[in-house]
Amino acid sequence: MSEREAIACLGAGRMARGLAVVFAYGGHPVAIVDLKSRGEADFVRVAADVVGEVRGTLGILAAFGLFANEAVDVIASRVPLP
Repeated sequence: MSEREAIACLGAGRMARGLAVVFAYGGHPVAIVDLKSRGEADFVRVAADVVGEVRGTLGILAAFGLFANEAVDVIASRVPLP
């Protein structure tokens, strides 16, 4: 299987986080591009929130039996901390 194209999700809100989950599940590396001007502390907080929500959503999907719980880390690693 060939390498999947990289995806950029513009914004760091709920929609971008949901899209990141879908594309990461599909095997694509995903970059979340936060378009808001933020101070360093806010950026770090939002970045951690993004990764946490992506991991949480993947955990819920695994709990529903859509894939093995062990796959959460693999899929989440496709959405690295910005």
